[in-house]
Amino acid sequence: MRKILLLILILILSGCSAFGKPEIVEYKNSWGEITNSYSEMITYLKINNPNPFPISIKSIKVNLFMNGIKMGEGRTEDITLKAMDITDLKISTKIDNTKIPEWWITHIKNGEKSKILVDGKIILKFGIMEFEIPFKEETEIKTDILNSSFKGEMINLMNQIKASINAEWGKVDRDNTEIIAHITFSNSLSTPIKIKKVTYKIMMNDITVGSGTIEKEMIIKRGETDYDISVYIDNSKLSKWWISHLRNGERTKVRIKIELLSNIFGSEVNLELINREFSLTTNIV
Repeated sequence: MRKILLLILILILSGCSAFGKPEIVEYKNSWGEITNSYSEMITYLKINNPNPFPISIKSIKVNLFMNGIKMGEGRTEDITLKAMDITDLKISTKIDNTKIPEWWITHIKNGEKSKILVDGKIILKFGIMEFEIPFKEETEIKTDILNSSFKGEMINLMNQIKASINAEWGKVDRDNTEIIAHITFSNSLSTPIKIKKVTYKIMMNDITVGSGTIEKEMIIKRGETDYDISVYIDNSKLSKWWISHLRNGERTKVRIKIELLSNIFGSEVNLELINREFSLTTNIV
């Protein structure tokens, strides 16, 4: 046995054509089990061993990074590649769902863009000698939540009162994601309109990720009047959303609703500022 190992090592080190380096002939990732605590990514490999002798794999390691954040690690050990054949392998990488808010912060701060890196290596073992076969896949995902929610077009609130809205991301931290809505009201009435408060609700796959009431008095005078309001996503809800997103094939139905409680000619009236629904899709694996 020692003589065989010595011969293999000599062939490897000399670069002799009699030794064929094993190679990956097929590689893909897909989602596996999705639970409340983790999301499983399964890496499938087909490795060809062209040699007339089996080769031992000491280990296979897979790391998943999202915007540089290590989301999960997979590992398998003690595998043998069949002689002159293709061996099918499967590695499970479990993503800690509690890391999703940390990734989300980087995604928003990076202009709704994320770089996904699956980085792996196969360690082959020949006696006391080892060498590696690296493999990796890099992709980028983009979302467009702001432009899909606040398109800037003119909205009819009621007869002779209109509004246009643009938005930008505000402060993003461990707890919340702020959306700052810039509203331009247009009032053709001869009298001003008083807004007493603002209510909002943000849902992702029927999960409420943000809601609240803003006690903000706004006076919409005749002509144009500008106001800013801030609504918030509760980042603690994002892990639950992530689970639903993956279970739904990396698709999310987003709904944003903002209403204004106004006082018009002595009567309280709810004015619907935004009630929009759109789809958010990704292609992480």
